[in-house]
Amino acid sequence: DAHDVWVECFGSGEEGGEENGGDGDDALPEAFAAPLMALMDHPSAHVRAMASIAVVNALEIRKDAVSKTILALQDLFVQQSNSDDGNSSSAFYSHTSLTCEEKGERYALCRVEVARALGEVAELGVLSGADVQQIFSFLLRDGLTDDDERVQLQMINAGIALCNAYGKTMNETLIPMFEEAMRKADSGEAAAEAKRKAKVERDIADAKKKKKKIGQTREESKKGKVMVVSADF
Repeated sequence: DAHDVWVECFGSGEEGGEENGGDGDDALPEAFAAPLMALMDHPSAHVRAMASIAVVNALEIRKDAVSKTILALQDLFVQQSNSDDGNSSSAFYSHTSLTCEEKGERYALCRVEVARALGEVAELGVLSGADVQQIFSFLLRDGLTDDDERVQLQMINAGIALCNAYGKTMNETLIPMFEEAMRKADSGEAAAEAKRKAKVERDIADAKKKKKKIGQTREESKKGKVMVVSADF
């Protein structure tokens, strides 16, 4: 469960001294989110789900890290939306042996966990007004426009959780944001933006592949020179 994931990353606290066994902010290291978010890209569905929940549970202890963690989750989502053969955001789980379809599946499942975490954190009661606006804007701009239906559904759930928790107190802020998103969708601006975003992503992917190919060509050239020199001897 989430406790097991927590122990795997930070220890049980029985032998960890103040860093792992203290109270309040001292109970977790400042960079607690990174190892947990890496697990959100794990091959196991259970580990991914428990990791996303563990990230949220940690924010009950490290309330000072809420805004930073929300931004990190959103960055992870974007990275896993733009990933290609030469770019994996995971520091622990290699995608090199996967096919393009399998990689796309893994990236989508990681984005599902980001959406899960955003929904869970909405229910903690630790978000500032700025945090709520940040998440809501992200949901409207990126989450609900994701190509994968599973990601869209989880983002819808996150939006519902956010509205249930903060809708009454922030309706004057959230309703105009929602109406603006609907206006853009009706006017075709959202579709145009999605098309522009897709083009940018393709250009980035093409540039990375070109750079990778140039690197391979240079490496092959070096190997050729070494073989020529060896033949001369």
